[in-house]
Amino acid sequence: MPPLRWIDPPPLPPELPCLHDDPLLHALLAARVADRAAAGRFLDAAMRPLPDPFVLPGMDAAVERVRQAIARKETVAIYGDYDADGVTSAAIAALALRAASGGVVPAAISLPTREWGYGLHGPEIERLAERGVTLLLAVDCGGSDRAEVALARSHGMDVVIVDHHDMPDGAPEGAIVVSTRVRPGAPYADLSAAGLALLLASGLARHGLDVGNGPGQEPRGLLDLAMIGTVADVCDLRGATRAIVRDGLRQMRVQPRPGLLALTKAIGLEPAKLDSRAIGRRIGPAINAPGRAGNPRPALDLLLADDIWTANGHAAEALAALATIRSERARLLERELDRVTTDPDERERPVLVVACDDCPHGIAGTLAGELVKAVQRPVVVLSRDGDFYRGSARSHGEFDMGGALRSAAELLVRTGGHRKAAGLVVHEDRVADLRDWLGRCAAAAGVAALEPAIQIDADIALERVALPTIALLDRLRPFGEGNPEPLLRVRGAVADDRRVIGSDGRHLKLRLRGPLGPVDAVGWGMADRLPEIAGAPRLDLVGRLGRNEWNGRRMAQLLLEDLRPAMEL
Repeated sequence: MPPLRWIDPPPLPPELPCLHDDPLLHALLAARVADRAAAGRFLDAAMRPLPDPFVLPGMDAAVERVRQAIARKETVAIYGDYDADGVTSAAIAALALRAASGGVVPAAISLPTREWGYGLHGPEIERLAERGVTLLLAVDCGGSDRAEVALARSHGMDVVIVDHHDMPDGAPEGAIVVSTRVRPGAPYADLSAAGLALLLASGLARHGLDVGNGPGQEPRGLLDLAMIGTVADVCDLRGATRAIVRDGLRQMRVQPRPGLLALTKAIGLEPAKLDSRAIGRRIGPAINAPGRAGNPRPALDLLLADDIWTANGHAAEALAALATIRSERARLLERELDRVTTDPDERERPVLVVACDDCPHGIAGTLAGELVKAVQRPVVVLSRDGDFYRGSARSHGEFDMGGALRSAAELLVRTGGHRKAAGLVVHEDRVADLRDWLGRCAAAAGVAALEPAIQIDADIALERVALPTIALLDRLRPFGEGNPEPLLRVRGAVADDRRVIGSDGRHLKLRLRGPLGPVDAVGWGMADRLPEIAGAPRLDLVGRLGRNEWNGRRMAQLLLEDLRPAMEL
């Protein structure tokens, strides 16, 4: 792996007001807020009321139409998506409507399979029409499904869409659309579909309905599901999403629903110790897995389970799907890495495009992510679908993958995404053109855009690697997109002990000489870095602060992201 380029902490503007009395927290808040009042709100961990749902475009009409359907006991169907945000959105809508209707609504919950593909599916709409559905509530989908909405309308259905995706061609005609994307400047732009579904439930509650927490009461019992959808969909955690994630984590720690309790136990996690990192890396992938494997229904059934015994079975299904995905990904990763390393042309390409005829659609994204780690370049993995390829792209460094694919619109059937990740559909005859185009985009961006880099948030003295500092940084939680966990640099540390640890000898441990006593630094999977620092008298280290609990003692440690011999000052 090439060495990481260290990016120094950004300088603080001289006119910046004091955001916190502690200099470290002041520096970290500078990248997150504009003034001391905003800093106070950012650090305030008190439970917050949910955002006002009725400032969202379309919410008034959506709430009124759903209220009518409940009052009339209409046949209502919910239509979601196969990823974690789509599954949690469907679960939120289903639980809220069940509570408000005494269990009558919804009559059906439809989730697309990978075979159907993303969005509303015509044959499924026909099936729902045969069941007499008069209201179709689409969550995390529908915003670009103009033909399918027209089909539903032709069968006499009203359609309510709750979606957070871009709508480049405008909202589907004849639908009630709740979205932050229907007009510029709409509020809550960072909400996931699960967050929007939560606000729909809140809108129903504000009209006096009982959506789970009592008549007219905010649906706080649904915050855990909105939190999972938000974290799994990598939403920015600086706006309305922040309180949803913080309060949803608080609820899940204290009173996990049966499905989430079963899942955490099966994974080996303690609900009381969950944080956004565990949600993003452990819980979210398990809920995503059934949909990636083909059918998301076990994940939905897990979230809707009423008792732990039923939930245990669905948790086992979700984790079995996750194991299958990981096994298949490992097989494809080994094969593609072998091909890339033995093909001189592939080794030289700045962007790797893998056209993989036997890669399941649900694995393309996670395979692309693993390939990025291995080859240290942006990667596109394409999975065959007849004469077309459906693909997932993952970026590396500062390369704008979403922008590069949008610039290739003439070569593609469809694309969408952002700087770090994107999706696409391309005809098989245009794959070579796409590969060349992305190579030119990378060349135009320059070497620096492709270099692996690490952004350092602040420098600290070694004595600040301590429990009080960790408690201070905890006030910045929950961490995630837009609010990353701070990466801190310690300069010129003396390591009195440097060793390899772990049963497999893969990890590095340093005992640092601190003015207040020794401090441990641990580099998971970094044992191979020991030779490069073996003779260095002093080290520069970058990492996160963490707590180590062992034998009844709690100690602070530095969890390394990178290290190098100290620069001469």
